[in-house]
Amino acid sequence: MFHYYKESLDKLTQYVEGQGFKVNLEYNGVSTIIWDGLNKPDVINIESGYSDEDKVYLMLHEIGHNELRKKWKNYEKKFPIGSHAESVPEKKFKRRIGYYVSCLEEEFVAWNKGLEIAKKLDITIRQEEWDKLKNKCLMSYIRYFGKK
Repeated sequence: MFHYYKESLDKLTQYVEGQGFKVNLEYNGVSTIIWDGLNKPDVINIESGYSDEDKVYLMLHEIGHNELRKKWKNYEKKFPIGSHAESVPEKKFKRRIGYYVSCLEEEFVAWNKGLEIAKKLDITIRQEEWDKLKNKCLMSYIRYFGKK
């Protein structure tokens, strides 16, 4: 079963590299997706120290963010406060409660998009393990934004 997740990680890496992302599967920080500008693919960093299964889930989540942002007009409609703060040079918009809530909302939606991508690419998800990692990650964001 665990060999399966190595193959799935390879499949996901090829998938995002085909979209223009570079992939770092041994990142020494929290997993992130980075765009050049608002939504042009740049880098997906996946935190080291996780099993291949969890790395698959983290990658799916990061790809979920890209699915949300790649059609910017749709992103603006779905996340108007967040998209505005991201698209203007003034930093004050990123310090507002509405922006923090928008970021949290995007985190939740990106996990759901990740599940859709897994189905599309025929990647098996062990739901209990997925939920455990998703909940851990979402709680870290809730704690982070709750301190703002």
